[in-house]
Amino acid sequence: LPADKLAVQIPASMTAPFDPSTLEPIVRNLIDNALKYGGEGAVRVALEQDTAEVVFAVEDDGRGLQPDELARVFDRFWRAGDERVRTAPGTGLGLFLVRELAQAQGARVHVESRGTDQGSRFEVRWPLA
Repeated sequence: LPADKLAVQIPASMTAPFDPSTLEPIVRNLIDNALKYGGEGAVRVALEQDTAEVVFAVEDDGRGLQPDELARVFDRFWRAGDERVRTAPGTGLGLFLVRELAQAQGARVHVESRGTDQGSRFEVRWPLA
């Protein structure tokens, strides 16, 4: 992985009520997904504090998502793109797993994209401890 492919902004200290055993698969799946569909640009990873939440965000400048895809992106076995042109490996379970693990610990997941070739931003939001 080239050094300029992953840009990370993580503060030295922040507190949120998360389950450590589920944090690793959430982080891994979101970063893997961004690297897979993020195109040539950098993948940005950040841990931020909002007014009432801790936000883990992964953002890329790649493929992006259409509005109908945004509604399905966390569905089990759903994968972006068309079967005829899809080249990225995967089962369609990674983002489903992210949502399930986040919801099991009281966190929320969110995705936004401005459309095709406009990148995506995935967030997991935990209430402040």
